[in-house]
Amino acid sequence: MRLLLTGFYDWRDLGAPPALDRCRDNPSCRLTRGPLPPPLAAEAARRGAVLDVVNLPVTWGAAERLDLSAYDAALHLGLGVYDRHDELWVEEGAWNARRGVDAAGAGRDERIAPAGAEVLPPTPRVAARLAGLGALALPGGFRALPKPARASNAYLCNETHFRALAAAHARGAAPRPLDVYFVHLPYPPPDAGEVGEGERALAAAVGALARWLWWGEGAP
Repeated sequence: MRLLLTGFYDWRDLGAPPALDRCRDNPSCRLTRGPLPPPLAAEAARRGAVLDVVNLPVTWGAAERLDLSAYDAALHLGLGVYDRHDELWVEEGAWNARRGVDAAGAGRDERIAPAGAEVLPPTPRVAARLAGLGALALPGGFRALPKPARASNAYLCNETHFRALAAAHARGAAPRPLDVYFVHLPYPPPDAGEVGEGERALAAAVGALARWLWWGEGAP
């Protein structure tokens, strides 16, 4: 079994020319470069699986470098919860649009699949997993909520998730069904003690969510 975990680099105030691989502010790349992968990789190895970790620049089409056909499951992470520190949003489908200016200055305002429906839904396997989110207990007081596809979420995160969902639907009943998830993160909670405590708490919550999404571990 092969698993993919991705995050995004920063996209604001990157300088000129923009430093597209800077990882300073975005919690998704900070977690995937820091405390999140080691315990997940160890758990994967214990189960005979392999975990690959990739960070992407916030540029249109960046996810095209990912060969999703090589994976059984993918978990994409991105910053997207701005008004609180204790919620993780698990995207339930993707919006068929890309809109905005990326970190390199390129703009888009178009449908991703011109002939497609407004919303690309999750696969039945993923939908069944998301149906149990409400009863899932995460460490540190965090909670995970399903977030329906919406027009306001049409930036790089959504484009990446749309591409992954399209690949999952295309694979269908192949021997290696592709289970794909996109989780929007908050900024870590403020450190209450030692430096980095909030980031480690966020990593523990995301790690618990990943284990449940991938393996059903900790299921209610």
